[in-house]
Amino acid sequence: ITIYNFNDLEQGNVKESITHEYFHAIQNAYNQQSTWFKEACANWAATEVSEQYNVSLGWANDFIRNSYDESIYSTNGYGAVLLPLTIEKKYGGYSAIRSIYEEYNNNGFNLNFSQLKNVISNGIVSNGYSAGTFDDAYVDMATYLIDPIKHFATVINKNTSLVDINTNDYILLNSNNNTTIVDNDIIKSYASSYYYFEVDDSLLGDSTLTLTFDFSFDI
Repeated sequence: ITIYNFNDLEQGNVKESITHEYFHAIQNAYNQQSTWFKEACANWAATEVSEQYNVSLGWANDFIRNSYDESIYSTNGYGAVLLPLTIEKKYGGYSAIRSIYEEYNNNGFNLNFSQLKNVISNGIVSNGYSAGTFDDAYVDMATYLIDPIKHFATVINKNTSLVDINTNDYILLNSNNNTTIVDNDIIKSYASSYYYFEVDDSLLGDSTLTLTFDFSFDI
């Protein structure tokens, strides 16, 4: 087994870096994939083994800040650690990740995104969750991003410094601005966007106030 890329073995991150790189060796024993999911799972391993994982948290925070405008499959993978953390939480713990890598054995190298989705879905199912798919796990992750400190601190089960997500749009409704709000922004595929609505005190109790949301999505 060869452990490579010792560039990040600075003081305080030695165990995290070694764990991350060692997990690449474990991954390669199943299938030598070079996708964003490979880096995400290596960071997942680091959060599970290391007492401190400042590098992984830094990438996760960066992903959270940009999740509204970045497809998960267009990332470098490091910040997408939140996806395997979600899969672990929702679909059977460590064995869920192992089942995904066992599923890799049925596939070739350098899978495209559609093929990778099938591998992850089949791995979740083989771990005993017949209703679980990649899309289910992704939606769970996106839901957790509304309050990452609550959900991902529970997954990691250690003291973390995950940031609260910054809402993409903040909309204030008051007595002078209770008109229709139109936003035609297109969210990238497999990204997340959040809108925060605050109703001014002057409108509280107004029985004529109506909020109507009309949206569509396709993942």
